[in-house]
Amino acid sequence: MKTINFFFPINCRIYEPEADDEYDVDQSYMDECIGDIVTELEREQPQYGETMVDFFDESESAAEKLQSILWKIEEIGGRYYGCVSCEVKEDLNSEETEALRDWITGQNSDGLGEGFEQRPFEVEDGTLYVSFWSSDKNYFVDTEQEFAERRHPIAIIPYSPELLRKLKDTEGLVILGCGGDRREWVRGINQELRDAGVLKDHTFLSTAYVFKRDGLTNMMFPFDKDMKLDMGKFAMWRLRTHPVLHGTWFSDYVTNQLNGFFEESKMAGRDKPNCALIGKDGNIFNLMGLASRTLKENGMDDAAKEMCDRIHNSGSYNEALTIIGEYVNITDGSEDENIGFEQSM
Repeated sequence: MKTINFFFPINCRIYEPEADDEYDVDQSYMDECIGDIVTELEREQPQYGETMVDFFDESESAAEKLQSILWKIEEIGGRYYGCVSCEVKEDLNSEETEALRDWITGQNSDGLGEGFEQRPFEVEDGTLYVSFWSSDKNYFVDTEQEFAERRHPIAIIPYSPELLRKLKDTEGLVILGCGGDRREWVRGINQELRDAGVLKDHTFLSTAYVFKRDGLTNMMFPFDKDMKLDMGKFAMWRLRTHPVLHGTWFSDYVTNQLNGFFEESKMAGRDKPNCALIGKDGNIFNLMGLASRTLKENGMDDAAKEMCDRIHNSGSYNEALTIIGEYVNITDGSEDENIGFEQSM
């Protein structure tokens, strides 16, 4: 048995009998009577939502897969949302999912059941009415994936192995060989982790650093400090899927594949010496040698070694040039003229 969820906004309005007027309010009013609201919502539906399936008539094939349908209220990120939780015997296809979404939307717009949205709840300012429907253009009924992306839009960020080595205090998941649509990779990994019980409390891996190494396009999913993960299940999932996804912890990947994280640069707090590279042979190893010699002539042997190590581990010519510019001021050889790195390039 598998559970699929749909999420939608909750709308609240207050009726003031003395003024004979009603108006929309924010969800804070629900805090006063959330227990009563949940109880009334449960009373509105058959136990466990099993016979709610009998009212579903949008798709015959979807109906055969449905075991139960249950309306709930969930607090997510400090806000209340409506949720329809459906137990299914097997996955729904896209057409069946849309049919179920349409039916849920219709139920919400009709007030749910015998008219849940007409149930009054007494609060300090009057009578509160709770509805799962709105004619507002921003109204939605989202699948769990769509809801996660609504709250945390996907961010695909191009990165380099060199930059990854600077993320010393970051942990995450590295997946190798991510060809094709990168957004689909984000969605697919999140679905896998949800199905495995790894992601808790609607946690969503919304950010992915994309980098290339050894001819492969790879992705690193950083763990946000507020994420709630079942690390035991995560470890088991990673081992189970490793033959296909080659997933590894970010810290292990940097240590074993990228020669470890960068410590504080040997150039910290030190002035960069001038180095006449403009007009020289542009071979990167020639430029590296000239910059290294300049550093050593200025008593910066440790910085010279650090720079060369970083260049050897860089992923491109431009990245290597950028590293050189972090250690020396690139000039054209004029004693008085100090040309900035970006200008010189």
